[in-house]
Amino acid sequence: MPECPVCHTPYEEGRRYCSQCSSYLLNPEEGNRLCPQCHIRVAAAQEVCHNCNAALPPAAAAPGSPAPEGVPPVRPVGPAGSRPAWVPPPPPRPGTPVWVWGALAGAGLLILMLLVTVIVLLGRKGPAPPEAAVSAPAGPTAKAQAAAEPQAQPGKSPAPAATPVAPVPAVPAPVAEAPAAPPAPLAPTLPPAATSASTAEPALEDQIKETLNNLKEAQLNQDIILFMSCYSYVFPTLDRKRKDTLAAWENFPFLSLAYELGKVKRKGPDKAQARVTWTIQVQNRKTRQTRDLTQTFDVVLARELGKWRISSLKEVKGDEDEDEDEDEDE
Repeated sequence: MPECPVCHTPYEEGRRYCSQCSSYLLNPEEGNRLCPQCHIRVAAAQEVCHNCNAALPPAAAAPGSPAPEGVPPVRPVGPAGSRPAWVPPPPPRPGTPVWVWGALAGAGLLILMLLVTVIVLLGRKGPAPPEAAVSAPAGPTAKAQAAAEPQAQPGKSPAPAATPVAPVPAVPAPVAEAPAAPPAPLAPTLPPAATSASTAEPALEDQIKETLNNLKEAQLNQDIILFMSCYSYVFPTLDRKRKDTLAAWENFPFLSLAYELGKVKRKGPDKAQARVTWTIQVQNRKTRQTRDLTQTFDVVLARELGKWRISSLKEVKGDEDEDEDEDEDE
């Protein structure tokens, strides 16, 4: 059988891709063209890798194929030690006409001249005249001042000019301040009301029912992960419990499951005890016969990571149940 050129895995004739590394297997005469990213073989005409969607470089032209358009042919090289034959340079490609470049240069020169002219005209204008300061109202004219002044009489000295007296600023009368009111007595700070245990967390019976509901769901759906999460890490024979449960599910699947919870007692902050009675209906997978069972267990639970888990259990027989009830009555 042929082998994959990349991982050397045997494959059947006519197979398109390798089942081990996804390399392209057809047309081995084209050689090995590898993806630069995932390093698998790809077809010669591929532009994108079929495995990692990486862009592929163009494939090398096969010998004897015509050269691409616009590339001059390369003449063969002579014998060893001789100079290679002269290859004429490729013809110049058509570009932008010369007159276009001349028009662009003329337009740029014209724009530059316009900018220089605008700058010169703005420079000739002087600074704007300052705005006239708003002056105070004019005083009396000279004639009015002269008429107002007293005339000097001969033989009498002129009366001295009256010295202007600056007005005395009025002193504001002191404002009688009202006596400050005494600060109001602070209200006594009451301690926050103690949160009752019932509002801080669900009742103990409800928390245990949550664990039993998970156990019921795991039994009906045969979910071994959910089933084992209901048991404590210190449960005796934990691994054996897992194996026995899987073996029981293979032969006797559960058709219905119900429980009754009673005698819930807290033995400490992280320990509790309860009595659970299961009503079970199972079916024999081989004979298809159903069977109804009732089992009662004394269950000890431990609180781990915020959840109650079964740490140990003991099946209660009928006689043991009656004896315990009598002890409680006494």
